[in-house]
Amino acid sequence: MFTTTKTFIPWEDRIVEVKRVYAEERVKNIELIKEWLGTDTLLRKDNHLYFCTSIQDAEIISEESA
Repeated sequence: MFTTTKTFIPWEDRIVEVKRVYAEERVKNIELIKEWLGTDTLLRKDNHLYFCTSIQDAEIISEESA
């Protein structure tokens, strides 16, 4: 069995989930990687690229009455 951990980063006025981190010099096509991972946000820090997905605010879809 294995465990996975998720990393979340507060950024501007939202929170993003980090999907993958790559050294900047290894990435040749940013848009292709964003599409492949299904991410919508790219952050850059200390020569690393963070491919992230925005966390949507929760909303009530339907309420069940007791």
